[in-house]
Amino acid sequence: MGNCCNKLMKCFKTKNQESFDYLPVTSEVQEMYHSHLTSIDMNVANVGLIRIKPSNFIKEKKCLPDEFYDRLETIGEGSYGLVVKVKPKLINEIRAMKIISKQNIIFGVKESDILNEIKILKSLDHPNIIKIYEFFKDENFYYIINEYCEEGDLVNKLEAQKNGFFSEKVACNIMKQILSAVGYLHSKKVFHGDLKLENILVDSSYYKSNDGSNKNYSKNINSINDKNIKSNNLYFNYSDKILFDIKLIDFGCSKIFSKEFDMTDVIGSASYIAPEVLENNYDELCDIWSCGVIMFVLLSGKLPFTGENEEEVLKNVSKGKFDLKQKEFLRVSLEAKDLISKLLTYNPKQRPNARAALRHPWFKVNSEKINLKEIPNVKQALENLLEFRAERKFQQAVITFIIHNLNKSEEVNNLRKIFECIDRDSDARINKEDIKHAFKEVFERKLELNEIEMLFKNVDHDNSGFIEYEEFIRATISKNVVLNEENMLMGFNLFDIDNNGFISAEEINKTIGGDKSIPDNLMMELLAQIGKDFGQDICFEEYKKIMNKIFINKNEIENENEHLLIDKKYENGIKLFNSPNSLNNLSNNEGNRSPNKIINLTHNTSDSTITHSG
Repeated sequence: MGNCCNKLMKCFKTKNQESFDYLPVTSEVQEMYHSHLTSIDMNVANVGLIRIKPSNFIKEKKCLPDEFYDRLETIGEGSYGLVVKVKPKLINEIRAMKIISKQNIIFGVKESDILNEIKILKSLDHPNIIKIYEFFKDENFYYIINEYCEEGDLVNKLEAQKNGFFSEKVACNIMKQILSAVGYLHSKKVFHGDLKLENILVDSSYYKSNDGSNKNYSKNINSINDKNIKSNNLYFNYSDKILFDIKLIDFGCSKIFSKEFDMTDVIGSASYIAPEVLENNYDELCDIWSCGVIMFVLLSGKLPFTGENEEEVLKNVSKGKFDLKQKEFLRVSLEAKDLISKLLTYNPKQRPNARAALRHPWFKVNSEKINLKEIPNVKQALENLLEFRAERKFQQAVITFIIHNLNKSEEVNNLRKIFECIDRDSDARINKEDIKHAFKEVFERKLELNEIEMLFKNVDHDNSGFIEYEEFIRATISKNVVLNEENMLMGFNLFDIDNNGFISAEEINKTIGGDKSIPDNLMMELLAQIGKDFGQDICFEEYKKIMNKIFINKNEIENENEHLLIDKKYENGIKLFNSPNSLNNLSNNEGNRSPNKIINLTHNTSDSTITHSG
């Protein structure tokens, strides 16, 4: 959780400091929080407008975590509690379980803050932000299940460097990821509030090969001939080549900000806190100041604001004076020092936002230019993106859950690099111009407007107008990876709540609807999309047939689009199967479409479909 210490409060306590309630008080922001609990908007006109998001499947389990996880070892300990390395009983994956004691919650943090952290994490989808899977609670503890990052935090990584600092290329790679994550947070009206090296985990280390691909360093080190790279200090001799991914963690100080919500609580950690926070008058740009402190440390191994005790540190922070002329910065480029100075601009109104900071020349000088065309399997990924079909909300829900829980793999890592390359402004959201640019670069052809619109309709499951990270992975990953037996069973078990081997309409409603029940008219449409009605259960074999229709080949697209035209014309699709009159009307109406097409409607309990014959 966030570090809001006693000394900090005593030094800078002013009005409004009696309450440390991070939860918003306005009805607008309360509704924003409540919307994270479910993907269902009761006011939508049809089932196609239902938003499917990973947050819908991140729920509190009504049991103890030991029923689902084996505890392996304790990997962290603090004033909040423990972090334990765990393994799910049903899948081959390692995760981290954060155990927070209700009795030992640190000063200034309440149970509402823990729930606040969970709700914020549920709403985020960025490759550099820690992923949450589920959570548990009992009378004494909260148990939060997160991604596991085996290499520790940036403090450990920095201490492992022989000279105590990173090269500019490595620091650039780190800062680009941090600012991308921070910019994404701010675009979602969230700020972190406690950015520091301890709250940045190292996800994986890679040896950067000449073709732009990432080879896992630990697996490929023996194939590298140079003996220097096999030394204990991996980053000393090859510091310009060894890069790694990072994850932001600990959202205990995070807030959703709005014009109506004043941010006056003193939050953060003394050495990284922005001066305006100490004045109880700040906004999301306090995160940018913390980024400046982090960059200072990465390149020098020293903090810009120090003191004999915390009170002295805070006084130096409040003055905002730092030294870029000390000996540690003699080897640092002018561009790097200029960016540090801009990030540590004392007046927050003159401080750049994350997107502006990412446009600084330092990133262009130190970032390796990767040609999208040269990334392995990029053509296949873009073809998959164009051909992806998951119009049925049930399909969308299953694939969303599977991808969110998918094991890390070489293919996912490669797709992430493709995503980052297509995302030209590094905001972790691909827009339509990004897609047009990518297809033109890779295939040397311009996508037609209707192709782009269809692509976004099929891939943008939360209707945000953007393709976010997990949405991209869902659409581009190989069918044999995402729909293998283990993943298919994991998705089936999500819906089979009573573990009887069948998925009922009620279970679909409860799983997709979350805390809200899907109205009957929307449920009728949803079930009709997969050829089902109330009272008709889905067995595992039927479920696999439904899911395999997501990935179709080019020859099937035209046929599939004709299905969609019928589905759109008859939005309340249940009529296609339950009303004889509706079947007659359909035959009569379709006579106006084409004299050369005869529509056959076949209905059976195993796989209801609409088929066409000429």
